[in-house]
Amino acid sequence: MENILVVDNVKKYFPIEKSFIERIFSKEKTYVKAVDGVSFKVLRGEVLGLVGESGSGKTTTGLMVVGLTKPTYGRILFDGADIASLSSRELRQLRKKIQMVFQDPMASLNPRMKIGEAVEEPLRIHGIGSAKERREMVSEALQKVGLSPSFMDRFPHELSGGQRQRVVIARAIILKPELIVADEPVAMVDVSVRAQILDLLLSLKKEYGLTYIFITHDLSAASYVCDRIAVMYLGKIVELANTDELFDNPMHPYTKALISAVPVPDPRLRREKFIPSGEIPSPINPPEGCRFHTRCPYAIESCRKNEPTLEEILRDHFVACPVLPFSH
Repeated sequence: MENILVVDNVKKYFPIEKSFIERIFSKEKTYVKAVDGVSFKVLRGEVLGLVGESGSGKTTTGLMVVGLTKPTYGRILFDGADIASLSSRELRQLRKKIQMVFQDPMASLNPRMKIGEAVEEPLRIHGIGSAKERREMVSEALQKVGLSPSFMDRFPHELSGGQRQRVVIARAIILKPELIVADEPVAMVDVSVRAQILDLLLSLKKEYGLTYIFITHDLSAASYVCDRIAVMYLGKIVELANTDELFDNPMHPYTKALISAVPVPDPRLRREKFIPSGEIPSPINPPEGCRFHTRCPYAIESCRKNEPTLEEILRDHFVACPVLPFSH
């Protein structure tokens, strides 16, 4: 399978504004290192999951992939074109091929715009079809996500959370993109409809031949929809493997901690709990060496000094951990 997306050593640093007094005593600029050297590839037609705690950098990575924020360093290649180097006009054309589903559907919909207008907006921006043709395409898109055409005349506040998320998905697919970045797409909907939204995403993937980057902190959701999973911690990928392999054979201590927190219905199959000690360090001043060493029970002296690289330990199973014999 060919690569549709290549993320190559991407970094994103956000400058921190200092107070007047702080600027007097220190001229040095301070940055939040939201993403700090991330590399991965996405195969055409697959679902790649980016998982991790809040602040791990997964959403920032997604925003860079769709071109909503530019990387500080590194390249993001979509079909061979570097997204960060595109002009505004070229980026607008690229948006036909890359769309994003945001976490909060209410925040991503204009409360004064009817549903039909919101879903039609991408078509109008790109000058696609006549007014009648666009209305027909909106009607079809709404039906594809399980909503009747009558929803076109409603406002976002008249819909439930699950219905609003279906509207956002309809807006994302109406241009028939190749890649969709789904950022926590079920985090803001009721538990009772989460499985329905995940099944909808999978059915649309099959029908339209879509590729997804699925961003979530919920490993159980990731295991349901993802072909491969990349585990992020404090701006870096610490493990990357096929979904079944990751769950059956987690190698990085942080991955083990995440998986051990996933509820298991059968009490006979309960996993041994592994809860990391302490809090996540600040991305403003991350620890030297392995960033997880401050919370890792297996850390040795080299973990505190040397930053591990992501290496292929088994076939298609990449891990950034220098003490695998101890943590495995």
